[in-house]
Amino acid sequence: MNVSNGQVGSSFLVLSTFLLILLAGQAYGQTEPFSLSRHSGGTLYVDVVIDEMVSASFLVDTGSGLLTLNEATFKKWKKVSEGMILSPMAARLANGKIQKVARYQIGSVSIDGRCEIGPIDVAVMPGGANILGINALMKAAPITITSSQLVLGGCSDMIAQKK
Repeated sequence: MNVSNGQVGSSFLVLSTFLLILLAGQAYGQTEPFSLSRHSGGTLYVDVVIDEMVSASFLVDTGSGLLTLNEATFKKWKKVSEGMILSPMAARLANGKIQKVARYQIGSVSIDGRCEIGPIDVAVMPGGANILGINALMKAAPITITSSQLVLGGCSDMIAQKK
């Protein structure tokens, strides 16, 4: 068998890449896929459960820094939970304007009831959509978003820690 150094090198590179991907998957645990629903304008939404009592649909938005509750979801949550009031903050909106918003800490946030991301700071906005921002998504990283799924790689470890 006549094998050139280039062929050996590329075979080694392919094998090394495969092993790296396999080991990275083991470091993060199993990935957990979540179905996304597509709303008008092509925006993607996932179901979220707050403090194990309030379910709502959340816009998946990697450009938003904080998990954000709209007024209707906030009112439902306040009926069943105290939460911790934090200092208000200035939030830059998608249109570039800056608005003062209330901030709270929620004790428990779960994506689709299967990926517990623990306590998290949230902003409360008077209107618009609930937003699953990057502060929540990074707690379950690594993340992959396709046209129909949100895949989170950090959920299995969190579920195992909770047991």
